Amino acid sequence: MKSFHVLLTTLTATLMMSLAPCPALAGPGETTPAIKAEFKKLCSKRAQLVRTLAKLDNKAADMLASGDDPIEINAEQTAAQDELDLLQLRLESMSIRHDLLLPSTPKPGDRIDEEKQMESKARSMFLSGQERTNRIVLKRTRRMLSRIDFTSFNRN
Repeated sequence: MKSFHVLLTTLTATLMMSLAPCPALAGPGETTPAIKAEFKKLCSKRAQLVRTLAKLDNKAADMLASGDDPIEINAEQTAAQDELDLLQLRLESMSIRHDLLLPSTPKPGDRIDEEKQMESKARSMFLSGQERTNRIVLKRTRRMLSRIDFTSFNRN
């Protein structure tokens, strides 16, 4: 009986040792780089889903405004929202379990504001080239207009 108890203890210890490095079973003090990487990946996926939902919302609104029924897009919106909710729940549980800081959920407008800022920076970079081009076009337009004989228009 004693040998059975030793064997059972050895098997249990072996099993526990083999499970210890598993990220899913890591405790609050055992946040591994793999867990952090997965957490970061899920945060990125959440931001992507928020952007996808914003696009679907705009697409559905455009269809509705044009008189079409956006029922298929509404179904996609529901599926994307369900996926987002599950992902958010997973992130919150990982945050609590592994003491990770969960960034706030991005708002759909945040990305649009970033794109507008980037677009305005790009436009300002090319502003001097546009101004030179516009001066040349203005010069050519004035030259062309100076060649037109307007007296033929005034005869009538």
